[in-house]
Amino acid sequence: MPEKTIDAKLTSYLDFLASKVTVDSINCFHVFTAAHLIKELNVAPEKHGDKIIEQMQEDMGKEIANQFQYISDKKTEVVYGTLVSEVMKKVNQDGFGLVALGEHDDRDTLIAKQFIRYVPGNFLFVPEKANENIEHILVPIDLSEHSAKVLQASIQFKKSLNSDAKITVYHSYVMPIMPSYNFLQSNYEFSSVMKENASVKLQQFVTENIGEHKDDINEIVLDEIVSRPDTAILKYAEKNNIDLLVMGTKGHSMLDGWLGSTIERVIEENDQIPLLVIK
Repeated sequence: MPEKTIDAKLTSYLDFLASKVTVDSINCFHVFTAAHLIKELNVAPEKHGDKIIEQMQEDMGKEIANQFQYISDKKTEVVYGTLVSEVMKKVNQDGFGLVALGEHDDRDTLIAKQFIRYVPGNFLFVPEKANENIEHILVPIDLSEHSAKVLQASIQFKKSLNSDAKITVYHSYVMPIMPSYNFLQSNYEFSSVMKENASVKLQQFVTENIGEHKDDINEIVLDEIVSRPDTAILKYAEKNNIDLLVMGTKGHSMLDGWLGSTIERVIEENDQIPLLVIK
């Protein structure tokens, strides 16, 4: 929560989430980024800068007192410094199961990208237009080892909801150009073979990595795309009324950078679906 103390939309969504899954505690963490001002005010023996921080923390505590109906253990903390550095320090120091950030403007989008890159642990991004509903979860995967972890985490999350939430596993592929020497096959035959191969690999991946929990997956979608993956993911999400996106940040080693770009573009273009990032 950078230049504001309490993010009403974020707190509301987190309380909704806590009504579905057990949340033991929450720490509303605010970084006052005008650190130079606090340092200047602390030059005097009275330490006026520290007093300002203490007052902000007290006011913030009062503000959240009635914000969370389903979370009993509520903490507030205000520090001064560089936003990402202070959040990294806090997460490394105390260890949190989840770091959450709301989105209201382009600056929040940039902060979210930095959190994904540098802050350890799983991350929840809640756009301002997000609905408080979890009936359909979309899990895009790339068949990498890490996407298996993402898929498993999605199933565990669904179980913790104790609801009939639907999980759709989504995998996209780009049809390669048919080799010029392959004159024995038509374009249609070539496309059919490639699609069948992709389908077999997808089904095998799901079976190998979730096995007995396969019944928790409601649908497996294989999508041939001509656009960027992020565009295809969001198009599918919008068309199918997705309430939550669950994605990972790592894939096949050669594609890690590409996956990072994909998830960052999803953040840029998505203004209504909460995104849970599994690291």
